[in-house]
Amino acid sequence: MLFKQTKLTRAARLLGSVIVLGACSVLPGAQQSTDTNQTMTASFASVQSSALQSAYDATLLAHRNAGEIAPSAFETKVRTAVRSSLSLDLAGVLDKQSETQLKARLAALDSALAKYKNASHKGSEFEQLWSLLPILPVIEERKAVKLVLQNKLGAEINSAADHMITMVDLQLNHLFNSFVISVDALTPETQVFEPLLVEKLTEQGLNISARRPSLILQYFIEMYDTDNGKEAVGDFELKDRSAKVFQSYSTEVRVEAYTASTASADAMAVDRIASELSNLMLEQALQRINDVNQYK
Repeated sequence: MLFKQTKLTRAARLLGSVIVLGACSVLPGAQQSTDTNQTMTASFASVQSSALQSAYDATLLAHRNAGEIAPSAFETKVRTAVRSSLSLDLAGVLDKQSETQLKARLAALDSALAKYKNASHKGSEFEQLWSLLPILPVIEERKAVKLVLQNKLGAEINSAADHMITMVDLQLNHLFNSFVISVDALTPETQVFEPLLVEKLTEQGLNISARRPSLILQYFIEMYDTDNGKEAVGDFELKDRSAKVFQSYSTEVRVEAYTASTASADAMAVDRIASELSNLMLEQALQRINDVNQYK
C-alpha cells in the first residue's frame, strides 16, 4: 500500500511540476497584448494536457518497480489494449468535467469493483487469470479518473477501494508471470523448429517453459522453398492441462528472401508465426473481457 501511494505521489509531483513550469515560462508583463495572453493560455493548456497524459501513462505498470515488467510482456500488451479500448480523453473530456462529476464517476467505479468479487481463485494460473481479467477496464479507467480529480483538487485523495485495487493489480501481475505455455511438436520432423519457436514466442512476451504449463501449444510447421524465398505452413492447438482445446489456429506465411540464408529465412517465417500466435492470445484475452463485462 505504501509503495502504491509513493507511485501516485510521484506522478502527482511530476504533473504539478510540469504545469508550474509551463505557467511560469512566459510571465505576462503589464504591457503585453491580448494576443500574447491568449497564446500563453493556449500554451499552458497544451502543457497541462500533455502532463496529464504522461502522468497517466506512468501508472500503466506502477504496481511494480520500474523495469520489472518488460514493454513487450503479455501483461503490458493486455493493459495497453484495454486502455486503448476505453478511449479515455483525459484533457479533452475528463478534465472538462466538474469535481462533482469526477467524484461521482469515481464512486461508481468503486461500486463496480464489487461485481468481480466472485472471480475464481481456484484452478491453474491461466484459469485464475482468465477469471480476473474482466476487472481490468474498471481498474484502468479508475486510475485515469482519480488522476484527473487529484489534478483538479491539487492534492492526493484516498478511498476505501485503493487497497483493493493495489491487491488486484499485484495479483494480476502474479498471474501474468505465472501463466506459462509449453510447446509440443506433433511430429519428429517439425521438432527441428522448436528452438526457434520458443525463442520467437519469448520475444513476443509470452512465458515459455515445460515447467507446470498453464497451456500446451501443440504445433506442426512445414517449410517450403519458393522461387524467391520460403513459405511456412503451420497448424497449432492450445490445450489446457486437461487436454481441453482452448484455441486452434492455422496459418501460412511467405518470406521473400532473395539474398537471405536459409536459416535467416526460417527465422523470419517463425517470427511472423510467433507474432500471429501472440496476437491470437491478446485477442482471446480482450474477447474474454468483453464477453464477461457485457453482462455486468
